[in-house]
Amino acid sequence: MFKIKYTLSNGILTIHKDVRKIPSNAFKNCEDIVEVILPELLLTIGKHAFCGCINIRVVKTNNRLKVIEKGAFQNCFNLLSFNIPKNVHTIGRSAFNCCYSLESPILIPQKVKVLADSVFFNCKLIPSFILPPNLETIGTLAFFGCSSVSSFLIPESVRKIEDFSFCHCTKITEIILPVDIEIIGKSAFSSCINLQRITFPPKVNLVEKSCFMNCEKLEQVIFSGPILKICSSAFTGCKMLQNIIFPEGLVKISKYAFSWCIRLENITFPQSLKKNREYAFSNCKNLKNVYFADDNLTEIHDKTFYQCDKIIIQSKKRLIEKMYGDLTIEEKRFEPKFCLSGEEFHENMPVIILKCGHFSEKEALLEWIAIRNICPFCRVNLGF
Repeated sequence: MFKIKYTLSNGILTIHKDVRKIPSNAFKNCEDIVEVILPELLLTIGKHAFCGCINIRVVKTNNRLKVIEKGAFQNCFNLLSFNIPKNVHTIGRSAFNCCYSLESPILIPQKVKVLADSVFFNCKLIPSFILPPNLETIGTLAFFGCSSVSSFLIPESVRKIEDFSFCHCTKITEIILPVDIEIIGKSAFSSCINLQRITFPPKVNLVEKSCFMNCEKLEQVIFSGPILKICSSAFTGCKMLQNIIFPEGLVKISKYAFSWCIRLENITFPQSLKKNREYAFSNCKNLKNVYFADDNLTEIHDKTFYQCDKIIIQSKKRLIEKMYGDLTIEEKRFEPKFCLSGEEFHENMPVIILKCGHFSEKEALLEWIAIRNICPFCRVNLGF
């Protein structure tokens, strides 16, 4: 199937000194190899060359190696260390995917500009990575599950972090993103359960779907530029997030964007906000104060603040009317025109939204609930 000179003795594989490239699949799933000695003239390790060689523990490299192709050492479960030579400029997709036992720091050579998809996927024991200064892109799932790394210094040259790149990197406490980065992909930092703070650089204008989902210790989110949209579930389950200031320029907050942020207390929406979708802040149990800065909002769903039992909305009358503008004919008969006290809604009036979605003046509604325990508009039992 392939022609390559080598010897294999007592688990030690020695590639002949004249070999320039190890062909694709050359030693795939060979369980007899414990140690690999690469020749000085070797330039390329082909696709899946050592994939599934589950007993390899040591690979002795050379200084001339330039290319490590796709899946070259994928599923080498017992590989302990690998020194990537300084002349390597290409590391292919899944090159070290699921090398669970890699336990030494990894220095990525300076000539590497793209970290391919899944390149270090689930390398759970690697303690640290040093990324090259000219790196431009971090691929999908590149560091997924690298749960022993406590910090990443991302070079200023990086412009794009792909989907799931740092997902489940559970020891990370802080990520400093490059000033000129433009794209942060879906679920890029989801389930980084020890991440405490994040600052969005000015050129990032979209918080992607599930980007920081289940970052349980995330306390601080800073937007340096005009974020246009926060996508669905972007910050779902960020249990330590207490306050957030949305930047002017934000147009849309999508479904479940901040659901189950159980310590979130105060929100001020910018004048630019146009849409606030259903369940965007659902189950934010401690959310108390919500202020809409202006009348520009054209769409707010009646379940945006679903199960936010303590909420007080400060808003203009027009905005309150918009909240119930898209109800069905059957529901419109419950639409409140006046407070329970008989007073008409007015600017900055404190109101409470009930679990069913209806709302009224805070003081009058609390008195009503204390006596009757039902919504005064739709008669749903409130279960207090």
